[in-house]
Amino acid sequence: MYCPECGTPNPESSEYCANCGAELVEHVGGRNQSSAESIAQYAQAVKSVDYRKYFKGFADFIVRYKKIIIPVFCIIVVLGVAGKIGSSLSSPERVAEKYFESLVDSDYEKMFDYVMVSESDFIDEERFVRYMQNENPLGGRTIANYEMGGIYKEGGMVTICNVSYLLEGTVYESTMQIPLMKESKKKLFFFDSYKVGLENILSTNFTITAPEGLKVEIDGIEVPCTSTEEGYAQYTVDRFFSGEYSIKITGSLIEDFAGNIYMSTNDGYYANDLRLNQNTVTSLQNNAQEALGIIFKGVTEGKPFEELQAPEWFTAELADTYQSVLGNYYHEDGTGLAGVSFTDITVSEIPGFNASGTVNLYLRYKSTTVMNNRSWYSDEIETVTNEKETRSTFTFSFADGKWQLISIDNLYIH
Repeated sequence: MYCPECGTPNPESSEYCANCGAELVEHVGGRNQSSAESIAQYAQAVKSVDYRKYFKGFADFIVRYKKIIIPVFCIIVVLGVAGKIGSSLSSPERVAEKYFESLVDSDYEKMFDYVMVSESDFIDEERFVRYMQNENPLGGRTIANYEMGGIYKEGGMVTICNVSYLLEGTVYESTMQIPLMKESKKKLFFFDSYKVGLENILSTNFTITAPEGLKVEIDGIEVPCTSTEEGYAQYTVDRFFSGEYSIKITGSLIEDFAGNIYMSTNDGYYANDLRLNQNTVTSLQNNAQEALGIIFKGVTEGKPFEELQAPEWFTAELADTYQSVLGNYYHEDGTGLAGVSFTDITVSEIPGFNASGTVNLYLRYKSTTVMNNRSWYSDEIETVTNEKETRSTFTFSFADGKWQLISIDNLYIH
């Protein structure tokens, strides 16, 4: 039996509707109304409803508010379409595909548009293009076909997109992984934006070791000094694209140096090819000549090292050298070196200035010595004059902005 009020089916024996509570049994002519009659009555009630008035009301509502409804509907449609398009255009897969297509076309300027990078002195479009021209992973070969593979997260904001490709003339597929980074800003205010991360191709920590106090430039950009120790300095490039760069080193002590170096991760360059300028060579030659005078004057007088009248650059490291010369040329019995003079003093070659900040000055000179010797025959002391050409090596170290003489080799003058 169906309820004449709400149409809900109920058991035949029910007197009231289980849904709305309406009375189900009516007495018609002294008998209960049958189920068939109840259904017929319900159908007639449904037919009697005038639905046209509802449609007319809805149509009147549309007509009345069409100036609002139609624009709102259009906006919703446009936003839906734009959302779909924007989501597709900003997806990591699309960015990876555009990056790879630019690589295939060797359009490195366009590739740079898809990368996430903080530009700095050594990271910019020009150097990126130069790097890719030399390090293109495809090697300039033609791609027969490629397929963008799946993506997966690799922690944080990094997404990896796999690309499978087949080079012409080969039968085996190769795979490239393109890391994508989610940008902090949104695209069009709503959509996540991705760019290709460059950490897998950027190099780090290239160190140039050179004497302190010099100016080091890479590709015309001055490299900061990051540390100094024992006369040498280190100049570090933190992040860069590996490859060949020009280097220039200048300073008041040296001749300008220019050349090319190859820079790569955790590598370095030792500036061992520097040459002192003539003013510096002359200054060190004068110090070397003065050191000769100090040493041999002390020897002829038999003085200990501590009593030598020497300037600050004449260091305590020369004590062993002095003691050796003193033992060779001074004797308490009155024999030994009585006097010496030096002439024709020249620097045999322009010395190099190596990365540790030391210089070997090769000094050639003629020594005229006066020696007191004891005669084998008479046991008397005889004075003998002798001339000898000698080549001695004077090692200077540059630290804290000043030169120091730290060793002398070959002081045999007789």
